[in-house]
Amino acid sequence: MFDIFNDAVVASVSTAPTGTHLSFPGACGDFSLENLPLIKSHSFEYDLVTGYEYTVLRFGSEKQEDQNSSTYMLDVFFRRVPDSNDISLYSVEWGEVLSNANTVHEKQSEDLREKGRSMAMCGLMPDSTVEQDGALVLTSTGHAAKCKVTVTLKVASASE
Repeated sequence: MFDIFNDAVVASVSTAPTGTHLSFPGACGDFSLENLPLIKSHSFEYDLVTGYEYTVLRFGSEKQEDQNSSTYMLDVFFRRVPDSNDISLYSVEWGEVLSNANTVHEKQSEDLREKGRSMAMCGLMPDSTVEQDGALVLTSTGHAAKCKVTVTLKVASASE
């Protein structure tokens, strides 16, 4: 298996509701981002009591078409036992920003429209970590948010 913390990897994320959150119905929603390239990886905490090391991988991309731009971001926080393959999702944050700058007579106008959405899931409980078809698929559930999060990591191809 590849080393998700050091190899060139891409990530995809998707969510699915596991029930209805009484205070925030529809808070989980169906959300997905696909094939975001790795930007950086770093360890940010070591817990002496549990022995877990916490690492974050940041993925992202930006696309520009004419006057429209799209920015996608995904931060995946892992909990792992050092010197082992035992890893699980701990927290996931993701978002997208869509921008449109209108042009008037081939000149940039001041009219910039932007909209975005983001979501964060903390304190995820690991469900499974499966290797399949050259990819690592991690699934965790946010019981309080009534949401299941799936992150798929794979080695980047030459075109990604």
